[in-house]
Amino acid sequence: MRWRFPILSAYTAGLADDATRGRALGIVMGGVLFGILLSRTVAGLIAAVGGWRTVYVVAAVLMAAAALAIPSLVSGEKPALGTPYGTQVLSVLTQFRRYPILRTRCFLGACAMGTFTAF
Repeated sequence: MRWRFPILSAYTAGLADDATRGRALGIVMGGVLFGILLSRTVAGLIAAVGGWRTVYVVAAVLMAAAALAIPSLVSGEKPALGTPYGTQVLSVLTQFRRYPILRTRCFLGACAMGTFTAF
């Protein structure tokens, strides 16, 4: 579920007001970090008891439960921005073209990812 983190953090930032946004994102980031560290320990314990296949079964059951529970927990309000998704994606490309610092940071991020991938 790591791929959902950017969606969760953006949703949290959108729900929080300006005064509490930092605190709310800090709680989410702390939860993500704690979950990553704890999941490795719990997966090791589950594998020791039931084997490595049991880890995948437990993960599938938990993800199915989360997929059923999250829609009822998340508010159904419409986003404040009425811009279509395609227009938003194109605006990112416009920003990339307009700001050289963004291109530099993207290049440095790609180099860092390549370095870690090489290791």
